[in-house]
Parts: sequence; C-alpha cells; structure tokens
Amino acid sequence: ASPASRVREKAKEAAVPAPTRVAAPGLAERPGPVHQWFRELMVEILRDRETLVALASRSRSKLDRWLQFELADRLQQEGSTRVMVEVAGADRRADLTFFLAGERYDVELKTANTNWRIPGVIQSIRPITDNIQGIVRGADRLVAGSAKGLVAFILFPVPPSDKRWSMYLDRIASAAGVPVSEREHCSTVPVRLGDGLTCDVVVCVFPYPPE
Repeated sequence: ASPASRVREKAKEAAVPAPTRVAAPGLAERPGPVHQWFRELMVEILRDRETLVALASRSRSKLDRWLQFELADRLQQEGSTRVMVEVAGADRRADLTFFLAGERYDVELKTANTNWRIPGVIQSIRPITDNIQGIVRGADRLVAGSAKGLVAFILFPVPPSDKRWSMYLDRIASAAGVPVSEREHCSTVPVRLGDGLTCDVVVCVFPYPPE
C-alpha cells in the first residue's frame, strides 16, 4: 500500500469510537428498599446452587459460612464496595458488611434448621426454638453498630407448601419489636431433593432497626 493509503486507513481507525464500557448494575441502580433487593440476591444464589442446598437440606446441615461468602462475592459482582466478612472490631458486630452509596450496611446472617418430618430428610430432635432465639440475638447485636442493619436468615428444610413457619416469623417480629410480614420480607424457594421429593427454603430479610 502507498504511504497515502496507509494514512487514510489510520485516519479511519482513529475515527472509530472506542467501545463503551458498561458498568455492572449496582445496588444503587436497583429500585425498591435494599432489604428487598438483598432478599432477591439470596434467592438467586439458592436457586443457582440448588444441588448444594439439597445436600444440606437432606442432612439438615448449616450453611452460614458458605452463604456468607456467596453473598460477599455476589455483592462485589453487583457493584457494592468494601465488602467484608466477619471483620473483628469494636464497631463491627455483623457477619457481613458492605457499602452502598457511601452508607455502610451490616448484615446478621443465620441459617436456621427445622425439625419437621420431611420425606428424604434425616430426622432431627434439635429444637427449632434455639435457632429462632439466635436470630433475635443477632438483631440485637446490630443495634450496637453505627451502620444500617439487615437481619437475613433462611429457614429450612420446610415441607412443601407448609405454612407453619409463619408462626416463627411472628415470634421473631414480636421479640425484635419490628414489623415483619410474609409478603414484604419473605420468599419461598423450592428445592428438589431427588427421587421426586422436594422441600422448601424460606428466605427472610428485614431492616433493623426498622426504617
């Protein structure tokens, strides 16, 4: 190619605009209260990792640590900043911390096991009451901090379409002194256990102290 043609080609390349980098949809761009978005995030993780959740459900195993890091990773992917898991310190009394639009959010995260009889799930005599009290104690710890608080928990395994769990939601709301409703703060995720058997996982997130 002649020198003149090479100059013309370079001019064309320079005229082509660079591709626009599209930012990941962050929490700040999500409509609605943060506690509702955070609940949706938990639901997405449980659905994405259904086989793992089924393993834990069949043996009634705790998922606290696993869920902490899954949530931390997902928060970072969604654009949240300064995500931390169980950072020790006088002003941090939460399982998970993240920043959104300059505000800090502390999350108290619990995975509460039930003792209801469910086909495909090992039997348990551990009282569910202890787990419910642990959720309330976690909410109390958030009050001591300076951040906005979120109490997040899953209750599992639950028999399919069984609504007995709602009475524990009422107990948590009464003990914590906050309005918590099934419609505004909870979701139910069905989980396939294998051999045609299923159970439910209840996901609940509410702000504490109330907004």
